[in-house]
Amino acid sequence: ASLDIKGKIPATELFVRGDAVAGVSGTYDIRDALRAPNGIVSLRAIKAKFLGVNVDSATAGVRLAGKTRGSFQFAAMTRAGVSANAAGTLESVDSTRVLHLDTLTVGLSDHRWALTSPVRVVTDRSGMILDPVILANGLGGRVAVSGTIPNTRPVALTVRVDSLALSDLATVAEVTTALQGYVSLDGQITGTKLHPEIRLTSVGSNLRVGKIVLERVLSNATYKDRRF
Repeated sequence: ASLDIKGKIPATELFVRGDAVAGVSGTYDIRDALRAPNGIVSLRAIKAKFLGVNVDSATAGVRLAGKTRGSFQFAAMTRAGVSANAAGTLESVDSTRVLHLDTLTVGLSDHRWALTSPVRVVTDRSGMILDPVILANGLGGRVAVSGTIPNTRPVALTVRVDSLALSDLATVAEVTTALQGYVSLDGQITGTKLHPEIRLTSVGSNLRVGKIVLERVLSNATYKDRRF
């Protein structure tokens, strides 16, 4: 006989490592939960604070299709009016897990950032392989991350940011100080997972921070032996 479970997750308040949620509720409906789980788990959160960002509401759904495959959806709206959406699938075979991220968008008042193509992330006993994650806003802005993060062997991770508007960062982070201008960045992460080494080069153009105006700013940073 199979075990079917169905019910509601009562609303409750959570506080974890500085992140707070005023209320979390949800439902679950899973058939054959022990042998081949199939069904849906849905969650809803209200008035949350995550990584310093105030979130008015967020919903998440997971659809199980056996022990080795499932799909997920996530949507959130911040107090500042920024929306975020993500969707994809997750597969598991032995110790290997493959995440297919089909959708990732961040919407602001007059434009949005979105994946230029689906992304695959593979993790196994040796570490993680990250396909190029490329977000673009259709206005010349672009963020790209790719590389490998082995558990013991050297890391090879690249981060590139082109023409990122400071006003976008200010909106997401709810910074009240007026920020204008654009930043481009080139980052290389090497070393090992336990002892990473980071090299960053950035260029700021036409910057305005409050009443301070800077036409161009060049900066370099290095992180090694757990210090900059």
